[in-house]
Amino acid sequence: MFKQQLQLIGDNSRRRAADYLINLGFVQEDTGWRGQMNLGQEGHIPVRLALPDSFPHGVPSVFVNRDDLQRRIPHVEKTGKICVAPSVGVLLDSENPDGIVRDALERARCTLQNGLAGTNLGDFKKEFLSYWGGEETVLAGCNVSGPARPISFFRFERRREGEKSLTNWLLVDGSGAGEKLVRQLGGVITDRQESFFLPLAQPFDPPDFDQVLSAQEALVTIQSNCSEDTWTSLQEWLRNRLLPAVVLLAMPIDQGWVLFAVLFDKPLSQARRAVFRGFRPKSVTATRELQFSKSQAVKRINIDRYIPLFYCRGVAQWKFFGRKPLRLSGVVRLVPTYASDWLLSDWDILI
Repeated sequence: MFKQQLQLIGDNSRRRAADYLINLGFVQEDTGWRGQMNLGQEGHIPVRLALPDSFPHGVPSVFVNRDDLQRRIPHVEKTGKICVAPSVGVLLDSENPDGIVRDALERARCTLQNGLAGTNLGDFKKEFLSYWGGEETVLAGCNVSGPARPISFFRFERRREGEKSLTNWLLVDGSGAGEKLVRQLGGVITDRQESFFLPLAQPFDPPDFDQVLSAQEALVTIQSNCSEDTWTSLQEWLRNRLLPAVVLLAMPIDQGWVLFAVLFDKPLSQARRAVFRGFRPKSVTATRELQFSKSQAVKRINIDRYIPLFYCRGVAQWKFFGRKPLRLSGVVRLVPTYASDWLLSDWDILI
């Protein structure tokens, strides 16, 4: 009975939303509703609106073809979906479905207008990690407020009986601290190298979703946004090692830090032969290798910040903000989301 009532509410809400969209000149297609959005001085632009299966208890999605935009603007995802509301914590008036559609379109219109006018371009930096889209995720447990310096880089495996082992990466201050942390996480070290931590002096806009970031572009960006002393420290480090090299970057944002990393890989075969031409192998450095791999793409890396308070192995019990104690078993962590919220997650799923 209850399920039938929900179905009836959903059907009625969709009919009301359809009437509203038809009055706006939208046409229904297989993928949703297509129509024109009036952006004032910027003219009209085609958009698509899709109602979720949970409507009117879910927010409609509004899409735009990114190629139709005159410039790259914040809050538009790779798929063209326009961010019109947070993914959680949204209170909807389910008795006003046409109002929900109206508000979604209005929020999308404001986002597009502000983006095309350039009034919200600063949001690129706030959404940096959404655009960064790393190919790998590394756990970092080093001091992010310290100076530029070499740090330790570990690869380790965690095995479960009857399951394939999981390979994880770890960046930490000091070899001893890394070994201890890997043991605490139930891992076995498979490789260790030296990496480099580099604090930036100012933020910069992220590369676009599909943009290939070359080694030269990455180095120019780093040099343009760090102090002269920091850049000198990185150059000295590169002169005393070979590629591959992982550089952990800390970018200041809103009185905090955004962490991400880049991997400068070995030159490809043809360039690698040129690197060693006329040089003894022991005399070649990463600096010379980078001269022959400027156009080679770097690998973008995401960072998970290790905070000892929120990681444990075994059983732990904590008390947060005066609430009831929380008892946790296994390897777990609390993951920071937005606005200082924390999400309880299972380690084995996330790492």
